[in-house]
Amino acid sequence: MDIKSCYIGPEISPEQFIPEHLFLFLAKGILNGYDGSNYITMKSGDYCIVRKNHLARYNKQKENNKFEKVVVIFDEIYLKQFLEKHQLKKEKYKPKEAFIYLDKNEQISSFINSLMPYYNGMGKI
Repeated sequence: MDIKSCYIGPEISPEQFIPEHLFLFLAKGILNGYDGSNYITMKSGDYCIVRKNHLARYNKQKENNKFEKVVVIFDEIYLKQFLEKHQLKKEKYKPKEAFIYLDKNEQISSFINSLMPYYNGMGKI
């Protein structure tokens, strides 16, 4: 699992291809994103799933001179193993957007905050 913290000025970043599904938790700052159809604005404490095989544009803004995010990448091998182990019921759900907001849940915020003491400052836990 990687924790990444970075800042790239207020300009729009070039389009990025998203190769794997990922969970994005914005710890500090503001992130504005566009996936070709929908605009999103994430603020500190927001989180979402970013879907693979999409192009997205985004810009990052510091808040109180800080921009920090936690990114958990769910590669295809991990997801297949998870499905085999847990035998989840599949639903036909085909969202078109790249960014899918998740309902606020105190357990998610608590989990992310519990990781911070283990962060080594080099992008790794």
